[in-house]
Amino acid sequence: MDYNQIYAENHNYFGNPFPEILEFFESRVSSGSVLDIGCGQGRNAIPIAEMGFEVLAIDLSTEATDQLSKLACIDNLMVECIDIADFEDWKAFDLILLDGFFHFYDHDIKKETYQFQFILNSVRDDALLVICFANHEYAKSRFEGMTESLRKVHEDVIHYQYIDPITELTFETHYLLVVLQK
Repeated sequence: MDYNQIYAENHNYFGNPFPEILEFFESRVSSGSVLDIGCGQGRNAIPIAEMGFEVLAIDLSTEATDQLSKLACIDNLMVECIDIADFEDWKAFDLILLDGFFHFYDHDIKKETYQFQFILNSVRDDALLVICFANHEYAKSRFEGMTESLRKVHEDVIHYQYIDPITELTFETHYLLVVLQK
């Protein structure tokens, strides 16, 4: 998938943030620093920063980070185009947000398992991992296998309806929002 092209053609490709993610930040955590990995066009980063959190939003897509940088008129929101493998300041963050970063498809699972272990080994012991992914049985099973040693702090099922801006097709799915700590 060429996200640079998709984001260039659609300035709000993934739509609005899931209310459940924002509610978690509003009700469970009073403040802190957030690393939004795979931030895309900032659907989570902007409202979380507006709540008063210090947010660093990172993504591989130059188009997404350029768009977000133009919108990021909030002092506590920084944007960077970087691969997580090249990111070094992991210990500075209280919360790591991974919304839609993991898919758990057969062709992705080896890479995603490596990425998850890399992230887990890089963050502070007291950091919270806020992870949201499509709630399919294969995904849940793989996710549980990767995270069985972690403490579950919060879990919520999200019902989501999405209209693809390119095809105008409507999709309905459920997502799982899970918050973990080492």
